Amino acid sequence: MSFSDISGTDDSGWTSYLDAVKKIPLQANLRVHTCFRLTVSPDWRIVGRENPDLHLLLVCGGHGEYTVRGRRIELRRGVLVFVGSGVFHSSSADPDDLPQIIPIRFGLYGNRNPQKMIPHFLPVAFQVQNADMTRYEPLFNRIADCVMRQNPFEKDLPSSLLHQVLVELIRERESSFQDIRITRIRQRIEMNPQERVSLESIAEDERICPRHLRRLFAEETGMSPAEYRIRARVTKARQLLRESNLSVKEIAAELGYTDGFTFSRQFKQVSGLSPTTYRQQSIALF
Repeated sequence: MSFSDISGTDDSGWTSYLDAVKKIPLQANLRVHTCFRLTVSPDWRIVGRENPDLHLLLVCGGHGEYTVRGRRIELRRGVLVFVGSGVFHSSSADPDDLPQIIPIRFGLYGNRNPQKMIPHFLPVAFQVQNADMTRYEPLFNRIADCVMRQNPFEKDLPSSLLHQVLVELIRERESSFQDIRITRIRQRIEMNPQERVSLESIAEDERICPRHLRRLFAEETGMSPAEYRIRARVTKARQLLRESNLSVKEIAAELGYTDGFTFSRQFKQVSGLSPTTYRQQSIALF
């Protein structure tokens, strides 16, 4: 399952969406406007539509195409698309394999004034490829069933199920985004092992709290960012010891160490050898 933003904006749109969903149920509530199952007609086409409310679409089969702000999305089973208000989009169907979809139109309403929809947050759109249909399709079907039955005893159930869908999507998106950030941090450390920068500074650059960053980094790499930097420095030091005529002291300075003793100690902890012994053995091998 892969998640990608398609709104063409920075993170401010997503952040406003996330903040809005977090208001549920203490400050706001969801209301499903329409939801149904549909195999579209061969002439199904939307051109430059901008919804006044929010739109969530699950593709259960067939093929077609969505275009959101110039970005084309293939509609096929397992694709889920969210289009916020203020986002222009278009669609078309493959007449030989018509899309089977479950669209949900909904809004967010304040608890103090439940008849008035909360002003829409910044435009945001995203898509999920290869969604877990064993999880999402039953939820969408239950929402469609409840809306079509119009049972007064189930009037709050569609909104409750929709909230569950939105929370799942937030988890998917945050998980995907966090993995990308950890990858960026690893690449930054590997490319610049000599960089002297604090965890707080890296966390600020990646818009994540230091404590959360430390936990995510450890989950993915099995070590802290500081330990990862030491290993990256030792890896670079090995290369310099093999391929350059720099002294151990000069290599230490090249890698951002203020003294050769700390460098030698950390090198031996990781490699099991001192820098001098490692160079001697490398020369002997070649």
